[in-house]
Amino acid sequence: MALIIKSLGVDPPNYDELSDDEDDFVKDPSQFRAALPQPYRFVDEVLSLFIDEVWEEITFKENEKAVERAKVRPPKYECAVEMQEHTQTKALAASHDGRYLFIASSGELSILDASKKKVLYKHENEHLDLHTLICCIIGVEIYLLVGLDEQGVCHVFSSADEKIFEMKVLNEDVGDKFHVTKCQPSSDGDYLGLVAENPTNSDVMLEVYSFPRDSWLKEIEDIKAKLHQSDAPKLQEAVEPGLEEKETEEPSTLTTGEGEEEEVSGRKSVDSVESKKGYNFKFTAANLVMRQHRPDKLQANQGISPSAALKELSDPKLILGSGHGHLLTRPYIDIRQEAFDELHRDKVMYKLTESVESSHLECNFHFFTPGLAIPYGIEQPGALKKPTSIGVWWSGSCQFIYYSLTRPVKVKKTAGDSQDAELDIKPETVWPQASVISASAVSPDSALVAIGLTNGLVTVWDKYLCCVRKSVLISKLAITNLDFMEPSICPQFNNRQRSYPTTTSCYILVRCADSSLHLLNCGPLDNAPPITIANPSVDDDHVITAIDIFPAKCPEVILKVHKNGTMFLQDVISAKTLCEIALPTSHELTTPWQPVMSISAFGQMLYIKGSQRNEEESEKSASSLFVFQFRSFPALDSYWVKSRPTVPYLTASPIETRVAALLRQRVKTSGERQQRLQKRWPLMKQEAIKIAQIKSH
Repeated sequence: MALIIKSLGVDPPNYDELSDDEDDFVKDPSQFRAALPQPYRFVDEVLSLFIDEVWEEITFKENEKAVERAKVRPPKYECAVEMQEHTQTKALAASHDGRYLFIASSGELSILDASKKKVLYKHENEHLDLHTLICCIIGVEIYLLVGLDEQGVCHVFSSADEKIFEMKVLNEDVGDKFHVTKCQPSSDGDYLGLVAENPTNSDVMLEVYSFPRDSWLKEIEDIKAKLHQSDAPKLQEAVEPGLEEKETEEPSTLTTGEGEEEEVSGRKSVDSVESKKGYNFKFTAANLVMRQHRPDKLQANQGISPSAALKELSDPKLILGSGHGHLLTRPYIDIRQEAFDELHRDKVMYKLTESVESSHLECNFHFFTPGLAIPYGIEQPGALKKPTSIGVWWSGSCQFIYYSLTRPVKVKKTAGDSQDAELDIKPETVWPQASVISASAVSPDSALVAIGLTNGLVTVWDKYLCCVRKSVLISKLAITNLDFMEPSICPQFNNRQRSYPTTTSCYILVRCADSSLHLLNCGPLDNAPPITIANPSVDDDHVITAIDIFPAKCPEVILKVHKNGTMFLQDVISAKTLCEIALPTSHELTTPWQPVMSISAFGQMLYIKGSQRNEEESEKSASSLFVFQFRSFPALDSYWVKSRPTVPYLTASPIETRVAALLRQRVKTSGERQQRLQKRWPLMKQEAIKIAQIKSH
């Protein structure tokens, strides 16, 4: 070919002279086509670019799937035990001592031995339909149960001696006006917080009740003594003064393990289940100590002149940090608004005419023990473990507000209705944040507070010292969930320069909006970046919807639930997926976005609700309660034998301990100081001579 070209007198082009244009090359004459005219050529380029980007995205996802398939898959355990008698389970609550599991079903509330999977007692009430259940310990083997039903009414129960007593219905009188959407008691059962919503005007308020725990414990002990002394029929005939029974009961029916029924007296046999409508006694009433609506939005100063604006700042209701104490008057704000609209005239036309607010307003709160933020009770050793304040933040707000629960309040009653009484509560302090708050968490002893923002920032506060311990940017997306891990799994910093205990370190499990998981060390001297233990989900099916942390037996293990219903156990320290938990192939999780599950018996049992798979969505699928025994999982064998020391979340030594430690250290080092003085004194004479010589010159 080259010889033919040279014979024609045409020199072949050199490689250096070739153009970089991909279209500048010799083509087959049959492939020559006329260039497309505009605008078709522009459309062709856009489509080609779009196809290339889509193909790159497809290739990237296929490569990720290939890498995922090449990984070693964790073992899959399908060893669930079905409990067919609990087909209408709606809520589960495990006791913190690991002994019992409380099951809320349609028309009943049951006590289950968490280790033996055996029903001990059933409290029947045809009007009871709880969908939320929370348990806390208020005494020795005495439990407080708080639940919400489908109508937004809050019920309070107590459990003692393997029996359930219905105590209070808090908002039954105003149930038609306000529906409770959230309830949370304090860890020791002294207080209860309720978030109530008015369906008519979407008004949301927070109510806090003080429970007379000491009086309740005494009344429960009297009931227990009476039940042990008398049989059930005798108890119905003669009731102790002050313990009034609401209805007369028939002899209880006990169902044996073989399905037979027998009629017995008040004492139940060991191998039987007691099922009664329950004894309803009168207990001491709870006190409403706080009712708080959402704080008012920022408004202009009402003063018409600078002097009048300064007088507005003298209002005692203004709280530092709330943003209401400013000198911006309405005329000044209007002028600034006009200047802004004029400066951004080309963009103002796209601004919404009406402000769009969140349709669902949420209120989140936590109870706190005494600290330097609100020091009331910090000087009383007996009150250090009792809640004295509550921290509140509202959705869409950037303020974390503290209210005191111990100060006397003023009650303002409206004319005609005492139910509309407002409790005049003034915030004690306000912590303004750099962005809108999206998540919060408190350590079990309420010593540490973690606040997550929509800009991906996590701030950890030392509540006892009232100072910021750490502020770290985790992600560019919002923080959706925060959980404190056990301090025993976190390496502790040993300050050898101090002879008394110093601040401890612990991990915080952070979940972001892209379903990624991070482990943040909130130690004061740890500057390491957060550890990523789960990357963002590739598709919607693998989005993490729920996380449950194991108790003290396996504190570094978490249970993850994905949107597609799959469940995994993961070690947060090594970021290794230990195993997959699967229900029988005929069942699936009832609600993967909010599963009904509970880890009980010190992390040895997992109770979870599953529904039968139904191809036709119109048919209502049957549900059952399944049990997994974690002791039988080989992947967890190494965790059960580990010994972990007990480490508190906060080590705050009082001043007496610190002074005594410093005195002991000084006495211990007295010999070393004497040796240094003996070496120093002979040198002082020589130094004095040198100084005198220098001055003489």
